[in-house]
Amino acid sequence: MNTFFCRCDQMVFFDSRQCVQCSTLLGFDPESLSVLALTAQDSGVFVADNGQTHRLCENATQYDVCNWLLPEHDESKYCLSCRLTTTIPNLENEINLARWRSLEEAKRRLAYTLLSLGLSLDGELKFEFLEDGRSDPDRYGDSHIPSGYLNGVITINVLEADTVARESERAALNEPQRTLLGHMRHESGHHYYHKLSQLPVQEAAEWVADFNAEFLNLFGDPNIDYAAALAAHYANGPPAEWQMNYISAYAACHPLEDWAETWTHYLNMVDSLETGANYNLSPKEILRLPFDERLGRFRELSTAVNELNRSGGSEDVYPYVISPVAATKLKFVERAIWRLQTQN
Repeated sequence: MNTFFCRCDQMVFFDSRQCVQCSTLLGFDPESLSVLALTAQDSGVFVADNGQTHRLCENATQYDVCNWLLPEHDESKYCLSCRLTTTIPNLENEINLARWRSLEEAKRRLAYTLLSLGLSLDGELKFEFLEDGRSDPDRYGDSHIPSGYLNGVITINVLEADTVARESERAALNEPQRTLLGHMRHESGHHYYHKLSQLPVQEAAEWVADFNAEFLNLFGDPNIDYAAALAAHYANGPPAEWQMNYISAYAACHPLEDWAETWTHYLNMVDSLETGANYNLSPKEILRLPFDERLGRFRELSTAVNELNRSGGSEDVYPYVISPVAATKLKFVERAIWRLQTQN
């Protein structure tokens, strides 16, 4: 994540809505990937210091769950991030407003990363935030909706935004980084795999064949029975010494999950290195360095952050060891992202 500053030079943050020093209204502009200081004009129009005019997302004005901006003449009522959401939880349940706010905050961070990597979002990826009988038994009975991905839609169960429920699942399934952002990064990996393996552009045909062949070599056959593989994973756990070949224990359950977990860790690495560089913990040019050097810097940064957390009595932020095999997979994800950039 980049660092941002108000017109008064006070540091502000990605989710900031108002400067704590001068009370200026703030908004995030997805076009420039920057937080802008705003001056109100007539009819809900705001002028940024760069002279551009914007409107607030309706989810900001109506529910205070968003800080992203739209161009003044955009036809939508919603910002680029919010219009990716097609289903929100039932707001008659007051708890769901806080859950929805947390879900949207995590989604905006994912959107920031994908946009910063030059990947398209609008019209491609959709999100549904759904409830089931665990959060509202009177309305949904004993139904159980898992988080997942299908046909361009990422589904997140709203209970994932409940800290107690999520921590219970995290402990039960031994998933060290079970977070809202982690879920969304993971499921976005499934989306972009589908796009990569079936690029429709004729001139991409040879590249797709190469991608599928290298995927098979690195991750395995994506057509392996998914339900059976998942059942075996939860019944038996990961194979012995899984750390030698996989980025996480869950990655070992199926080639598509291996890809999605590797994608997740690549996004995590990019975000962490950018944040570290902007807080003077890494060289400013870190994201332009060769992959192996960036990976080395990420190892150093994650170790330092883990030690800081331990000093405060908390668990490791990044409790993983990246093996040479996992590093090769991460590098493959980077090359795949380069190809996706050429399709936008």
